Amino acid sequence: AVTAFAHDHSEPQHQRRLDVDSLKHLGATSLVRASAATSTGLLAMVLPMDRGDSPLSIDVQIIGSYLEGSTVLDFAAQLERGFGGFV
Repeated sequence: AVTAFAHDHSEPQHQRRLDVDSLKHLGATSLVRASAATSTGLLAMVLPMDRGDSPLSIDVQIIGSYLEGSTVLDFAAQLERGFGGFV
């Protein structure tokens, strides 16, 4: 699970930094996490699970196997029932 982060578009994309635990990280590294699913054509979903101390959500990403989109949807439905809905 990853806490969502505010998007700051005041700098060119290659110069953007994310503040994670008071350390500045290159913003483009967040694209690496998404590319595991998107570059291979797998179905992926991001579900908002909680808010924690932030107004932004804490999300979990589900990635399914090739041609297993219904498995991803079924798992998301089970999470929704198990956690009492999404935020």
